[in-house]
Amino acid sequence: MSNVFDQIKALIPEEKHAEFMGIVLKHTDFNSQAVDVRGKVVTEITYMACSVTECKYNDLFVADRHTNVVDARTLISEYLVRKKRWRLTDVGKYLRKNHATIISMLKRHDSLLQFDKGYQNVFNLFQQKVSEYEKNNQKFESYLQNGSADTASATLNVLRHRAYNH
Repeated sequence: MSNVFDQIKALIPEEKHAEFMGIVLKHTDFNSQAVDVRGKVVTEITYMACSVTECKYNDLFVADRHTNVVDARTLISEYLVRKKRWRLTDVGKYLRKNHATIISMLKRHDSLLQFDKGYQNVFNLFQQKVSEYEKNNQKFESYLQNGSADTASATLNVLRHRAYNH
């Protein structure tokens, strides 16, 4: 997998490495499972959650109880725990919350999904964005594995444009 890291780093400017790979430098104190080695998943998913809930990225990491911010944290927690199989403590460290708060967010997600139409719409939109992102990310990784750096570079630009403009 480090070979994929090296290939990706070769395609992007050095100052963009941390952003692209999903390694938020403020959060380097937690274990390596918290940085998804398949690429920029953490940051991309976080930006998608902020996009659908209309909150600011930095608001996720401070004490903010506005509904849209809590919804974004809930979406991120649900995705990382249930889809990516992260440990509760790792998600908590990423969001700067206790693991018990993450459990509470997962319960909140289940309840809102069952009864709240607004949250259902937000969750469906988030799922669509994540599905599109994952599909495109798999295409990008297949280009890297086939060794075509020019094709991978061009594809990377298209995929990043799609992820941020949907």
